[in-house]
Amino acid sequence: MIITKVKVIHFVPVTCNMVKGLMPWKVSNARRLADPTQKTDCGYKSGARLCISMDSWWAAFNYHLSAMPFLAAIDSGIMGISPENVTFLPPSKDQMNFCYTISSCRSSFPEAMKKWNEFYQHIQSPSSGFEDLLKYLWAAHASSLEMAHKNFDNRLKCYSKQEADFANNWALFVDYLAPPLFPTTLTRTHEFQKGLPTRILVSGDETHFIGDFTNFQNIVLFALSFLHKVHKYTVPVGIPVEAPHIRVPCVGVGPQPQVVGGQNKQGLKVGGASMSRDSWKEGRG
Repeated sequence: MIITKVKVIHFVPVTCNMVKGLMPWKVSNARRLADPTQKTDCGYKSGARLCISMDSWWAAFNYHLSAMPFLAAIDSGIMGISPENVTFLPPSKDQMNFCYTISSCRSSFPEAMKKWNEFYQHIQSPSSGFEDLLKYLWAAHASSLEMAHKNFDNRLKCYSKQEADFANNWALFVDYLAPPLFPTTLTRTHEFQKGLPTRILVSGDETHFIGDFTNFQNIVLFALSFLHKVHKYTVPVGIPVEAPHIRVPCVGVGPQPQVVGGQNKQGLKVGGASMSRDSWKEGRG
């Protein structure tokens, strides 16, 4: 990336910043950006832990939720940078699924760029309130996610069924956060993000009873899975629902890493009550 000039913009304090609230888990959970095919050590302890794999579903989505908004901010004039002075370097594959300049983003993803630009225009308006900004932020966020789904959902075949299910469940949950205009401030999202998994799920992880996850993390996985089931069986006719995850061989996939810490023998604590793995199986049968 080439940037020749940057203008300092004084946004609201970081704890109230609605954009920064979307970032902590994505930044701190770098292992989710690792190579799902395991052809390389990109993102793993044995290699470059901060490496971002070109095959990562999560990384591709993050690009649409970070690089594109950044270019749209420049396009809006809020950063005081000339559009001609910023260019991203393309990856070695799937080049057509990304954009690298403001003009290429406008051409490839016009609706998403339009919505991000509208968000930044309203940031600069003295009459814009917090609720108004949230409305435009979520509209832009949803538009970027829609484009990412179209271009990159085929990458989920490179993951275990558990991780692919979690990715779909998480994306659906974000869709449900948009209509009520969930305030994505750093303070509001920090506590919730403690419940998100800290590593890629692997085959052998028994969802909701993962030994190296906290009770809160297991509860969140259970809740996201439950939301997806409710959505699937109550969604009105005509609205598409994701197809079941089918394990299609992904080129270069190596053996799945072993589950760390084994299964959680003590079960899952919900609402102050303890639920064993066996009793939960009986209850869901």
